[in-house]
Amino acid sequence: MSIKPHFILSSLLLISCLDFLNKEEPEEEEENDAERSEGETQGDCTDGEDNDNDGYVDCDDQGCWERPACSEITTPDTGSGPDDPLEDNDGDGFSVEDGDCDDSDPDVYPGMDEIPYDGVDNDCDETTLDDDLDRDGFSLEAGDCDDTNGSIHPEAEDSVCDNIDQNCDGIPDDGWDSDQLEPNDSWSGDESASNYYGEYGNVLTGQLPAPMEFESYLFPEGDEDDFALFMVGGSLLSIFDVGHQVSVSNIPVGNTVKILVDYYTGNGLFVETIADETLQAGESSLQFEYEALETGYYNFRVISVSGQSCDTPYSLSIGYKLL
Repeated sequence: MSIKPHFILSSLLLISCLDFLNKEEPEEEEENDAERSEGETQGDCTDGEDNDNDGYVDCDDQGCWERPACSEITTPDTGSGPDDPLEDNDGDGFSVEDGDCDDSDPDVYPGMDEIPYDGVDNDCDETTLDDDLDRDGFSLEAGDCDDTNGSIHPEAEDSVCDNIDQNCDGIPDDGWDSDQLEPNDSWSGDESASNYYGEYGNVLTGQLPAPMEFESYLFPEGDEDDFALFMVGGSLLSIFDVGHQVSVSNIPVGNTVKILVDYYTGNGLFVETIADETLQAGESSLQFEYEALETGYYNFRVISVSGQSCDTPYSLSIGYKLL
């Protein structure tokens, strides 16, 4: 049997159509992950997937470092990021590699001025002192009143008259003891006391003796110096009343001084205060006189009301005067 040409052609066309219909459509090309960035889609940084096929998953991927889900998580050292020693994360010009010891604080970096007593290594140099700056073993908290001077601290001696509180007890020079007249702080009618200076002449002989001169220090503040003398009072030949003249001079600047004169009987019994004078701060000398009505003991008291001085002695002069 012969096959007609048109039949063969029809058969070939049919086979071609069936092949076309049975052929599977090619799958769409997968999305080019190289163009996608991890973290650009919500959930990328917590889904456990390497969404951009770069070998890093979730917070290990640089694309997630600034996402809220990864803000508290330490990231790997991939060349940049919050934990990268080459990165200056606080913007102070120094990275960890450069010596920044706190790359989260812009006020901490090498070369920064150290701020004493703030508990922070501001300059990233452990040899820079933050407290006990003078290395005397005492910090401000331990009672050092001058942490820039190693000779000033609570256990230092304060025996030099320099108006500096070396032992930090609030009283400058309180260990100074070079006042040769001390102790002469009070007198109560005792002739054996060191501040009793005996009988001062006898004006009744007709001659006025030279004034008694004393020199002492008003130190510390509140100091009292007493100078007791046995002196004559009354009248001379029933013509002249006998008086005493007192002069205080060279009072240190800034001191206020009170001068009292107490009278005691010949038996050493206190009777009364017969003179009370004050030398105000800013003045340098005071002179006064009074009538000595009775013979007996006279105690001249010089009291520092305010201020003190261990480097400038004052002068006291006591003498007779016929009134």
